[in-house]
Amino acid sequence: GDASRYMTMAEHPGTITASPWGYRIAVPYLVALCSKLSGLSLSLVFRIFQYALFSGMGLLIYLHCRKIFRSEESGVLCCLTWVLSTASLYHLHNFAHVGIAEHLLIALGLIQLLESQYQALVLTLLLSALVKETIGPLLFVLAVLAMAIEKRWTRKNVACVVVGIVGNLGIYFLLRSGAVFHGELHSFENYTSFYTWTYVKYCYEYWNGPWGALQGFKKAFNLGWVFFFIGSYRALRSPRHRTMGVLALALMILCCSQVLLATDVFRMAGVGAAGVALVSGLCFEKLSPLRHLLIALLFGIGTLQYNNGVETARGGRISLWLIALALAVLCILPKSRIRKT
Repeated sequence: GDASRYMTMAEHPGTITASPWGYRIAVPYLVALCSKLSGLSLSLVFRIFQYALFSGMGLLIYLHCRKIFRSEESGVLCCLTWVLSTASLYHLHNFAHVGIAEHLLIALGLIQLLESQYQALVLTLLLSALVKETIGPLLFVLAVLAMAIEKRWTRKNVACVVVGIVGNLGIYFLLRSGAVFHGELHSFENYTSFYTWTYVKYCYEYWNGPWGALQGFKKAFNLGWVFFFIGSYRALRSPRHRTMGVLALALMILCCSQVLLATDVFRMAGVGAAGVALVSGLCFEKLSPLRHLLIALLFGIGTLQYNNGVETARGGRISLWLIALALAVLCILPKSRIRKT
């Protein structure tokens, strides 16, 4: 699969392997460099990179959510929506991958937009072109939405977004021009020819149509979806968090749309992990320690069921979802209503 291609890239830097994977050079080439300097095997260095990126993503979510929700518990639970999701743990099993770097850059870009750090966004857009080609367009759309919602159409902000996306596209075309890699004369043609109507039909049949896609989407976050939709609803109703709600929903729609050109349905939905983690925090505000613990346990149970192959009877799965829905109701009901209930 993808892991074997990234490993080949690390083994033979400067030589194109296959389109489109061969153009995602940042992680494999850094792994190759660190392996050469340290004397460690490529497999071990890849694992170290994955663990570091995985931890960095969790720390970034925790710190930001603790700041905006003013709660240690909310920060921890938002972090758990990432740490205990199939979307994240998939990349620890497939350690030779660029997926966690992709998650981290999207989370970083999303937080930069929420904090109006458009100058920092330029660097994120430029770096993303070396990690994966889809990150830049995703962040560009989110940047336009953020400026529109908050009416921040200043020359400085617009210039930062334009410079960032133009630089991103410049790197994109340079990598695919045929001038960078050995053994590839028509890289750009090879890349564009990869996506055809025949390939779209193949993807559709691969994931069994809309119903198969929905099942794949569900697997990405399991119980996290419950908190994502409730959190998004609450964010859209809150003037303070409206931008976050719109960006999280837009990110998820864009990520899920990628299945038109991909076979890994749950992994495409999982790219929206940053949005899920952030808006979920609106469900975790002002809850008792017991509820925090129950939610954490539910995340853990969902992870065991879907990620580690723990099979449960259909009745058990239904019970799990009913408990999750009950907890979700408790998250949005005011305390006075709960006492009456």
